Amino acid sequence: MKTNEVERKTGLSKQTILYYEKEGLINPQRDDNDYRNYNQDDIQILILVKMLRSMNIGIDDIRLVLQDQLSIQDCLNTQSMYIENNLKEIQNIQKTIKFYKEKHIPLIPALQDVEKIDSKTYFGFYKTTPHVSIGRKLTRKFLIKEIFLQTLYSIILASAITYGYLRITHELSINVWIISFFCFILFIFISFGMGFGEMNALTISQNISVFIEFDETGIYYHQRENFINQLKYAYNVLQGRDVLKHIQYNKIQSVKIKHVQRFMKIPGTNLPTNIDTVDFEFHFNDNTYLYFINPIILDNDLSLIRAILKEKINDFIEINL
Repeated sequence: MKTNEVERKTGLSKQTILYYEKEGLINPQRDDNDYRNYNQDDIQILILVKMLRSMNIGIDDIRLVLQDQLSIQDCLNTQSMYIENNLKEIQNIQKTIKFYKEKHIPLIPALQDVEKIDSKTYFGFYKTTPHVSIGRKLTRKFLIKEIFLQTLYSIILASAITYGYLRITHELSINVWIISFFCFILFIFISFGMGFGEMNALTISQNISVFIEFDETGIYYHQRENFINQLKYAYNVLQGRDVLKHIQYNKIQSVKIKHVQRFMKIPGTNLPTNIDTVDFEFHFNDNTYLYFINPIILDNDLSLIRAILKEKINDFIEINL
């Protein structure tokens, strides 16, 4: 059987068949004119080798299998363990790639010492974006969810108070219904307004409504200026418009991280509990600044923030108080 016929029967190229012959897997006979003449055993061996190679089994192991020095089961078990180990390594590489891809952070040597963990929920808080951040970014999805929940809670509360009022008056006149309706609307606005602080957008607390997000070139940030501007910012978020300010790392004059031990009162008791908190001070070259008092920092972002600031900011200080 000539080489071209073997190619057709096995689906192997001429170069591959000659390579297997060179490796000693087959040894075809030669005609008087020195042309190769493959027999049926050569064909069967080539088909077997093709199958084993499809499982990425090495030539050396295949040679041992053909010489009966290694059982096919032992060969497959060894290859299975090898593939499982490779899969774990590939999954770890994929996880690392995904981690750095989502974080949008600069490539700095200190990143190799930072633990890479998946996003988690902490006491009901979760990150609204995968990027490294101080505080939580207001996103359209997060804002819509909070508006829906606050509306639902407000209606339930207003309905309960209005129902209680009607039960107390024991009167169902038109005037009572009109008063109850206006009270219902008023209660909705009151309870809804009280809940806006949960959305990090319309709160009166400036510390909560400020956040910083790090990327390769610098930081994106938002700082509450006044209530009207905060409403405009929330409206832009709902419209899908990103109106964040951006400043490059070389335009940040100094950054100070302060580790402060504060006291928290446990609900229902008068016992204070010590908690470790972190404050931030960002001073820019244009004499503006951002200041955070114990902001929300989730996952391992604090380690990443520290590594980025040490590398990118010349005047970086971290102190313990």
